[in-house]
Amino acid sequence: MKYRSIGPFRGGRSLTAAGIPGDPTTYYFGATGGGVWKSTDGANTWSAIFDKDGSPSIGSIAVAGSDPNVVYVGTGEACIRGNISNGDGVWKSVDAGKSGSTSA
Repeated sequence: MKYRSIGPFRGGRSLTAAGIPGDPTTYYFGATGGGVWKSTDGANTWSAIFDKDGSPSIGSIAVAGSDPNVVYVGTGEACIRGNISNGDGVWKSVDAGKSGSTSA
């Protein structure tokens, strides 16, 4: 067995991840500490795509079945803990996270 990195080098929890059906190389994950990360090389490298949108916590991600460029991001987290973060609604990207997002 050969070991490899399967996520960005960051600490913290994640409650959500999503991929694109039929595309084994593209994945998204949302961090409870804030931010959405995207990989286009099978999870070998990751890029932040939700840095400027300001939500402190990501609780849900969904890729539209009709168009893989449409990505929905639900903010906040429902995990019952003493240090949860609230959200500010649902955000939508129509270009797979390239230019940020808009409130959905």
